This record gives sequence, structure tokens and C-alpha cells, in this order.
Amino acid sequence: MDRPIQSQYSIKVETPSLTERLYRRLLDSLKDVYNPGDKFPSERDVARRFGVSRPTAARAMARLMDEGLIESRRGAGRFVRRPPLDYDLSSLVSFTSRCRSEGVKPTTEVLEFTPPGLGNIPDEAIRELQLLPGEGTYHFTRRRFADGRPVILERRWLAARFCPGLAKADVAGSLYDLLKERYALAPAGARQVIRSVILEGKDRTLFWEDEVGAAFEIMATGYLEGGVPLWYERTLYQGSTYEFHNRLGPLSTARPAVSVLRIAKESK
Repeated sequence: MDRPIQSQYSIKVETPSLTERLYRRLLDSLKDVYNPGDKFPSERDVARRFGVSRPTAARAMARLMDEGLIESRRGAGRFVRRPPLDYDLSSLVSFTSRCRSEGVKPTTEVLEFTPPGLGNIPDEAIRELQLLPGEGTYHFTRRRFADGRPVILERRWLAARFCPGLAKADVAGSLYDLLKERYALAPAGARQVIRSVILEGKDRTLFWEDEVGAAFEIMATGYLEGGVPLWYERTLYQGSTYEFHNRLGPLSTARPAVSVLRIAKESK
């Protein structure tokens, strides 16, 4: 009669580490106790509540941050992160309507507004808008908020000949709705360049929640039907808040890339 084969090796079952057990308990509390946007306990509070050391609490909370479940806001503590906002690369969608579709309250702060004839128009805006001598733009800088969080810093130049009588108060809401309802303008699309940047100086302070300082910068030209340029923008999207979605077509043969040579200029 055959005897069962006995292994000369014992199987060691590893128990979860203290950090792992704490992480799982914190994960459960995120699901059962907290809602997106709620303030999360500090390392000291977690250590005291669960009877662990602060280094253990710090490691467990660092894992939650790495997985995008909580976020740190400078000077305010840690908060349960909200789901990222979707930026659809396939069509123009206003920030206002996007927020409302996701149950988020949008607000806008107009930081600067310069009417035609005042201020200097950058060369790239003149070129992209195909401005003739004497033609001007409305230039405005807006900070956009989602449920009170600053998520977008937008600098836009709008060809003045299409929008007579525009005032600062007019751009405190949806620009697309304004163009459609007051001026009967229907943007037909835009050409965009997207790159990652590290926020510095004033731009960084306007995104006070982002400790890392990473953002997406979008340089875009918006067009009316027939390829007539309407606006040029350089807009920053907070890196921890946005996801860019696109749908790819079938496999195709590579084509030569269209590139733009960018020469860094020394800051003055």
C-alpha cells in the first residue's frame, strides 16, 4: 500500500505585518465611515486611535496616498480624495457642464481681465489668432474651482472682433454658453498641445492643495467653422485632479511626427 508522500519542508504562513493590518483597517474606514472630501485623521490621531507608533501610521497612510485614496493639502491636513475629473480629448466640453454632470459644484474666480487696446498680446497668441495690425483681444485669467478646490488656472486670449462689449463679469461662468447665447458663436473644435509641467512661483501658490506641484499644461487654439481662430489659451490643470481620456482607433502605420521647437528663455 502506497504511503502518502510527506514533505521534508514545512510551509511557513506569513502573517500580515502591523503596517499591513493598519492599512487594511484604514481602507475599511474609507469605505464605511468617510465620504469624498472629508478630512482624514492625522498620523498622530491614527497612531493614538489604533495603538501603533507614528512611523507605522505614517507608512500605512503613505500607501493610501500612493494609491490616490487620500491627499494632502498644504496647511490643512489630509482629506479623502474625490474621484478625478474626466477631460474628454475627443470633443469640447465646458468645465461647468462637466462638473455638473459629475455632481460637483463649479465656481470661477476672474483674476485678471484686460479689454482690447490694453496690455501686450504675446507673439504666439497673435500668430495663432491670425490677428491683423490694429486687431485686439480680450485677455483674462480665471481660476476654476470644483467643490471649492482650485483645479484649473486658465489664461485665454479671445479675438475681440467676435465679441463686442465683453466685460469682466461676463466671463465668470461658462464661456461656451456665453459665446452661444449672446454672440451666436459655435466653436467647431480646437487644436491642442498637452505636456506635463512642474508648477513654480505664483502658479504653484494658486494650487495650494498640490504638494508635488505637478500639472498638465494645455496650449490650445479654438476655431469656428471654416477654421477661423476664435481663442488661444494656455491652461493649467491640477495633476492630481484630472484624468485625460481618449479612444484610439485601429493599428496604423507610423507617420512622421509634427514637432515644435521650443527654446527655453531665461526668466527676467
